Amino acid sequence: MKLFDGGVEEVVLELLLGTRKMSIEELIWRVGKRRGGVTKQGVYRVLRKLKRDGKIVIYKSLVSINTLWIEKLRSMTRGLSDSSMFNNLSSLKKAEKVVIEGRGLAETDALWSEAFINIENKISAKLPLYLYNPHNWTILAQPETDHIHADRLRHKQRPIFLSIGGRTPLDKETVRLASQEKLSCSLSSYFKSLHSVAIIGDYIISVKLSRKGSASLDKIFSDCSSTGEAARMIRAIGGGVKAMIFIENNSTKAKRLKKIIARDFFVPRQNKDF
Repeated sequence: MKLFDGGVEEVVLELLLGTRKMSIEELIWRVGKRRGGVTKQGVYRVLRKLKRDGKIVIYKSLVSINTLWIEKLRSMTRGLSDSSMFNNLSSLKKAEKVVIEGRGLAETDALWSEAFINIENKISAKLPLYLYNPHNWTILAQPETDHIHADRLRHKQRPIFLSIGGRTPLDKETVRLASQEKLSCSLSSYFKSLHSVAIIGDYIISVKLSRKGSASLDKIFSDCSSTGEAARMIRAIGGGVKAMIFIENNSTKAKRLKKIIARDFFVPRQNKDF
């Protein structure tokens, strides 16, 4: 069963999956906000197709996701919670480390997501996720992936603290974009590293790009003034950037890193785990 065709169809389904039902007029307005230039007739054309495909139900002036389609999705995904390529990461022993090699930025991001979700799903949602990026390139070049991560973590009400190492105008713009996703995001005043780091519970996931890859991203963030231009350049160089992902279970190191990143934020007492 084909789920998404991309474009306007994907926007419509994403909006309806978030609210289950709304008026057609409101949906048209929201789609227009998300994708400029989409006509009212274009949205109606997509709605007719989705109705034929059995993905939505239209009654009078209301539209909603078809409950039967949702049940089909549940049936298809039942039992897949532990189907990750890395389904043993959440059971790493203390001080144990795993190394994964990524070939290209897109592949590295996909492998990171596999590893992260496998670990994150096993950790209490009251424990924050601490993130540090020298430059937040994913929010520019892979915004859909970033949005999915932010949305699922918001749904769990997991606190997220994202610290950015760069100081360029483009870095500041990524802070603004991340804040729109309801993340606590700030330029880093204390934590400095050439590598990206995610800390959750006792787990640390570090991404070390090749020296050439890091230098290329530094230059893009230094030279580019527009997010669109930067995204195109990141995608252009992405295939040639090698990376290593390091995953470790180290409570002492995790607490130390959390303390440093947390200095840029207000972390509620009930969420402090360091």
